[in-house]
Amino acid sequence: MILYESQRKERTWCLLTERESDIEPDVRDIEKELGGLIDQEYREGLTRTVPTSWTIRGVRVPELKRIAKEHSKGKKTEEGYSAVIRFVDDAFRHEDRELALVGLNMLMPFKKFFDSGLATKSREWIANVHDWEICDNLAYVIMSELLMKGLFTEEDLLYLRDHENLFARRAYIVCGVIPLRNGWGDTDKNLSDISYFAQDRDHYMVKALSWALRSAVKSSPQEVSEFLDEYRDTLHPSIVREVTNKLEKGTKR
Repeated sequence: MILYESQRKERTWCLLTERESDIEPDVRDIEKELGGLIDQEYREGLTRTVPTSWTIRGVRVPELKRIAKEHSKGKKTEEGYSAVIRFVDDAFRHEDRELALVGLNMLMPFKKFFDSGLATKSREWIANVHDWEICDNLAYVIMSELLMKGLFTEEDLLYLRDHENLFARRAYIVCGVIPLRNGWGDTDKNLSDISYFAQDRDHYMVKALSWALRSAVKSSPQEVSEFLDEYRDTLHPSIVREVTNKLEKGTKR
C-alpha cells in the first residue's frame, strides 16, 4: 500500500494550515477506509480484466463513488476544486487505481469550476495511464466536459491522437462519446475525426471505436450509416457487426 506521507516528504499533510485542512481530502482517512473495503475475489478478477502496472487494492466502484461523495460534501468552492486537483495529481503520480477513481469522482461536482488548467492537468495525467478503466474515467467525463466547454482545444485533441501512449489515443475517441451521443457540435466532423483510427486493430482501440459509433446512433443514425458504408472495408469486422446491429436492432448483438 502506498504511504503518501513517507513517499512525498516535500508535502507533509500534518503541516497544512487550518483552512487547508478543512478543504483538503484526507488521504490517510481515505486509505484507511479503502483498506476495510478490499474484496480479494474482485481484485483477482480486476487484475485479469484490467491489466495494469498501477496499484490495485480491489475496492468496487460503487464504494469508490460513495467515498468520493462523502469527502467532497460541502467543499464545492474554488479552494475545494484546487484541493481535489492536487489529490488527483498525487493519485496519478503514485499510480494508485482506487485513489485516482475516488479523485476523478470527486471532480465531477466541480464542473462549473473546470478551466484550462484542468485541461493541462488532464494531458499530464493521461500520459501516465496504463489501462482502459482509468483512461475511460478520465476521458468520458472529465475530458468530454472540457471539450464541450471549449476548454479542450484542437491542439489538446491532436496531442491525444498522436500520443505514443495507447491509452492517450483511446482517450481521443472516448472523450467524443458523449458529444456523439448527444449530437453536440458537427457530427460529420466528429465522425471524420475518429475515422483516423479506422484501420487500427488494437483491441482497446477497436472497442473504443465501436462504443463511439454505437453511441452516435442515438442522435445521428443516418450519419453513422453513411460512415459505416464509407469505412466498411476498413473497420474491424466486429465494429461493423456491432454498429450494424445497433442501427437495425437497437442492441450491440
